[in-house]
Amino acid sequence: MKRDPRESIQRYAEKYRRQVLVDKFGVGAQGRVVGNDVGNAVKAFERQPHYETEREAYRRIRKARLQKAGPFNIPELVRFDDDLWIIEMTVVNPPFMLDFAGAYIDRRHPFDDETMEAMHEAGEEVYGKERWEIVQEALSTLFGKTGIRLIDVHPGNVRFENDYS
Repeated sequence: MKRDPRESIQRYAEKYRRQVLVDKFGVGAQGRVVGNDVGNAVKAFERQPHYETEREAYRRIRKARLQKAGPFNIPELVRFDDDLWIIEMTVVNPPFMLDFAGAYIDRRHPFDDETMEAMHEAGEEVYGKERWEIVQEALSTLFGKTGIRLIDVHPGNVRFENDYS
């Protein structure tokens, strides 16, 4: 089942008496992210499995009291709504790590060694060898403290300070 994130955002705004800034953050692969009148990000999902994965990730991050992985700031869970498939979180500035909807929690990713090697090479090409090692250490910290294995790693999700500014 697929849901229109715009409709969910409108219902969320009404339910929690918040104003939303519709195009503040934009559209992603799993839904839409907007800002609200108290300065938080509100992420609405098209599909329930992505919502449930990201919600579980943020619950674990909160339980571990993890605000950073390596140098990367991680948003803090503010609230979630299981009926609307929405997560409200704080906004973080770079360096940051975010977007856990495609993560693997307490399980190995489904990719073979060849695919993982290609992903590793792509990461090294995008970030550079030194920065890629920092990203890898941060991902290891995240996994060690929360069981979250983040695979969708690119500068939109894991960004260093002053990148793309």
